[in-house]
Amino acid sequence: MTPVLGLVAETGELFFNAGGAINGGVYYVGQFTVDGNAINANIDAIAMQNSHYPDGATWGTGTLGGQIVERTSIDGGVTINTDPAPPAQGHTYSNSLSLTFSSQYNRASSLATIAGNYGPSSLALTISADGVLFAQDAGTGCVINGVITTIDTRFNMYAVTLSTMNCAAEFAVPDGAQLKGLATLNNSQAPDYVIIRAADTVSATKSAMTITMNRM
Repeated sequence: MTPVLGLVAETGELFFNAGGAINGGVYYVGQFTVDGNAINANIDAIAMQNSHYPDGATWGTGTLGGQIVERTSIDGGVTINTDPAPPAQGHTYSNSLSLTFSSQYNRASSLATIAGNYGPSSLALTISADGVLFAQDAGTGCVINGVITTIDTRFNMYAVTLSTMNCAAEFAVPDGAQLKGLATLNNSQAPDYVIIRAADTVSATKSAMTITMNRM
């Protein structure tokens, strides 16, 4: 069992991150299908920055599934085949999975709610009232452009698309990467903070990133 923080939209899109000895920090990206209380997803499993699987691989594909109790919990497991898939040179890794629903999801979403300036860090992040995202690190030259949109305004989850330039050192994503993912705004503490997760699962070199910043 490893610690997991998961974002799941009403559309079934999922973006989890898990730590632990087996995967050394990995993002799970995919789309849930639901059959009664059973959920399953085919996923890309991309190692976090400075992490890798025990066999040295930085990404793989697999399945994530289990049982869901709506607005309560998800219990199941994940199985990943690292690239290239077995029986070539890759290996298979499995983990159990247990998540508890957060009431933060019940917060209504809107572009006005998530708009603002976020920090403090060398990366300055701004989300405008029309959902345009811009971030820049004057020290490293990293620049991120993107768009945030609502998914279902009853719930605290947003869709996000990002493109990056000069961010390889800071976020381990290549220049020109086109990433898609999810964002949420957490007000369980003051100031509230935004979590943005996005991944490029289409390119030959898969990559993913997280931005977590306080509202200024």
